[in-house]
Amino acid sequence: MNAALLDAREERWLRRLTLSEGGTLLTLTLNIPGPDKGLPRWLQFRDEVRPHLERALTDNNFPFTRVFSRVTAAGPEDHFLLTAQAPALKRAMVDFEERHPGGRLLDLDVMAWGEPLGREALGLPPRLCLCCPRPAKDCAAAARHSLDEVLNAADRILQYTSCK
Repeated sequence: MNAALLDAREERWLRRLTLSEGGTLLTLTLNIPGPDKGLPRWLQFRDEVRPHLERALTDNNFPFTRVFSRVTAAGPEDHFLLTAQAPALKRAMVDFEERHPGGRLLDLDVMAWGEPLGREALGLPPRLCLCCPRPAKDCAAAARHSLDEVLNAADRILQYTSCK
């Protein structure tokens, strides 16, 4: 992993910690395989998903303020502040990821008061691999799939969304 990507991830983590000190933070990022996180197709996908996410937040009575959006070496990111209870928000965001056609490429992280809230804390199943039905973390740790295989799987998912 290159230094710019590592630095961008560290900066994002510190930004999330700071923003979540005042309550509940939702961060939208993408599960982008490979080193190039800023390709136009990824940025277009994020731009197409964001209004659907904002609508889902509104429809689920989660008032929000979008703090800011940016693109770094780690890819696009959007940060939303909410007054919602973190567990309810996390459940709704997992549901959004699972229902959206491109949801497997979304990473909707919830953090409250400096503490991230993962799926496992709520008894929810782990995120699955892009290429097979195993947990994504297991496949990544074991390097079970080549980069080309993972990129092809991500591209197939993009083909089923409105983003071409």
